[in-house]
Amino acid sequence: MPNLREELKLRLMGYEGRFLVVLDDKNRLTLPAALRRTQPRVKSRSKKMTDRFVLTRGFEGGLALYPASEWMRIQEKLSDVSFTQREFRYFNRILHSEAAEVVLDLQGRIPISKNHKELAGLSRDAVVIGAGRWIEIWNPRRYKKYLAEFGMSWEESAEKLFPGS
Repeated sequence: MPNLREELKLRLMGYEGRFLVVLDDKNRLTLPAALRRTQPRVKSRSKKMTDRFVLTRGFEGGLALYPASEWMRIQEKLSDVSFTQREFRYFNRILHSEAAEVVLDLQGRIPISKNHKELAGLSRDAVVIGAGRWIEIWNPRRYKKYLAEFGMSWEESAEKLFPGS
């Protein structure tokens, strides 16, 4: 587990950048080096240091790749929601049924399952985006369409999120 100083540094740095990558013949995606350096390394049962993530359905048509520490924070927030809420049960079922733990191999690759490829509409090319606390994986055409159809400019969204700043 990273210590408090490392955790703070990771939160300040976050995942940043946009990269075009190609899935290999075994449906593995190589994370760009710029996104690998911020991931805390975790000891596995074999005492080997590994890079663990959870890959699941993202929002708006992409995939979300959460580092283990962020996935734990999501689980903590979900544990505070009452299971009697219908929307919670639906969201929780989808989130978890489509989640899979993935581990970076020595070349910085993660496997992309057939299900995840179908969810994101991936074939060979993918756009990998650093989104602060997590990473997103998109079909390039779908991502371009999402940006074009969002409905407001980047500046307008900034004004809504940070009024008066």
